[in-house]
Amino acid sequence: MGSSDDPHIDWARFGKETREEIEAEAGREKMRYGVAGPYTHFQAHINGRVYHLSVPEVRAIRERLGLTQAQFSERFHLSQRTVQQWEQRRAMPDMPARILLRAIELAPDVVARAAADVRRDIAASEKKPR
Repeated sequence: MGSSDDPHIDWARFGKETREEIEAEAGREKMRYGVAGPYTHFQAHINGRVYHLSVPEVRAIRERLGLTQAQFSERFHLSQRTVQQWEQRRAMPDMPARILLRAIELAPDVVARAAADVRRDIAASEKKPR
């Protein structure tokens, strides 16, 4: 993309010729200030207090169970895309998901049975007339 790609933007004002140059510089600044790359922790705001919590190691949990992403997703009734995003740290599990992941670590068979029950409830509700 050259400076003529968007007549409404004066790329020279940014000291760059192209959008790619600007995005590359922005990426370098994010790395310099520690706001780029995979998430390593997040802040939880609970009852007016702020807590710094580590991000769950979803891949490690899954691998300890000897499951592929597809198997893990199916067994615990999760979206495979969500599991991928968590493992790549492109998305962070929210508090209910963190609790679920901890329960999976502690009692995977119990959580799998609960997920299967919910899956059966959903299937049964689809068959009922409205």
